[in-house]
Amino acid sequence: MRLPNILLLAIFAFGIQTTSAQLVNTLTINTGYNNVTKNTLTLGAQDLNWTITKVATSLTGNNNYLTLPSGATLPYKAYTSKVWHVSYPPYTVTIPNKTHWLAIGPNLMDDNWAATEPDTAGHYVVFERQFKLCTEESDASDSILIDMDIRCDNFLIGVYIDNHQIVTNQGNTYFYNTPYHLNSAIHKYSLSGGTHTLKVIVRNEPAPQSQKHPNNPIGLNIVGTISTQFQNNIIIDTDNFPNYDCSTGDTTVSIAPTNSEKASLTHYPNPVNDQMTISYTLPKVEENAIIILFNQIGKVISKHPITHTGNGQLKINTSHLPQGLYIYSLYINNTPVITNKMIK
Repeated sequence: MRLPNILLLAIFAFGIQTTSAQLVNTLTINTGYNNVTKNTLTLGAQDLNWTITKVATSLTGNNNYLTLPSGATLPYKAYTSKVWHVSYPPYTVTIPNKTHWLAIGPNLMDDNWAATEPDTAGHYVVFERQFKLCTEESDASDSILIDMDIRCDNFLIGVYIDNHQIVTNQGNTYFYNTPYHLNSAIHKYSLSGGTHTLKVIVRNEPAPQSQKHPNNPIGLNIVGTISTQFQNNIIIDTDNFPNYDCSTGDTTVSIAPTNSEKASLTHYPNPVNDQMTISYTLPKVEENAIIILFNQIGKVISKHPITHTGNGQLKINTSHLPQGLYIYSLYINNTPVITNKMIK
């Protein structure tokens, strides 16, 4: 099977928002970054790609003196935050564009982070995110290339893939703006197809009570990418697109509203020439039903409102389209119901 090398983006049109999906050869793993909109998240927002799985004074225990966000239980999604060191010389941190600092709580709202730490008990924080590797053959492997700059408060303890340590303790990585750099040209890791976990562990250094800052955003900042070595293999952003089937390339969205469960969407011919015919079934008249055609990088080609119920056909002129892979989706009541691929 030859896998598609595409980036399927979330589209914002007529107030309709898709579930985001990313199928690429290089996956951006910046903290506080939205791979779909290509923008940073707002401060205080949760980063749905990065999960905090542990906050404790040791990696083997569960003793925790820090106050987690209200109602939060581990694991939970990390929060974007300001960094107090920026205005606390001589400790300087420059956060690059298209990224944010991630902390255990939102945007310096909790005054109990570092201030509650005993003088002798620093805290470990474990951050994780998942990705799926689709290889051209189900039993094949790929050499994954990792390129990351890591800033953290205070110590980078380790970087792991599937619990295999690829970076050992690097010491302090925020003083004087000197991030640890994990270079993809040196670090190549052979992985089989399937879902994998990237884990980064940091440790906050306890300070004497007289020097404690009430808003110490214990956490990290990452700017980087994970890439496949082979062009026909792809990486899936699983937090945004958890149900992608590597074996079939199926992109059908399985979140149809209950009143639209019998909706259907197909097209012919395949491959398409100068015209494609989309056959659809709409069980009932909806206030907002539309079919949208996208190119392989998520740009809208055309939009086609559906105004009647039952079975229907939609003919789209494709003579002007270059050869390649396209995506078309049926939306009902602002929800993506079915998404299919079309090849010209």
